[in-house]
Amino acid sequence: MLPPTADLIAEGDAACDWLREQPYALWRHDPQYRELAVYERYLKQVGDRPPKWGSTLPDLRSVTGAAWNHLCPADRELRQPRRHLFAPKPD
Repeated sequence: MLPPTADLIAEGDAACDWLREQPYALWRHDPQYRELAVYERYLKQVGDRPPKWGSTLPDLRSVTGAAWNHLCPADRELRQPRRHLFAPKPD
């Protein structure tokens, strides 16, 4: 049984709002700009608080990932490092 749709969207909107406050990665390749590092930083900031719907699934981790992929994909895209067009491809 899924939680109320409004709660899921509110949690997703909060994750997208946080992501919008993060700096653009563009051509920066420092570890802090890698997608997993950004995701972990968000979860660390949110802490261990349970979602509004309690301990039933989905958890905040899956809601965050889904929100960044479906509610604010452009914001996620801008925060991922880009490869220089003329740089050699890594092995």
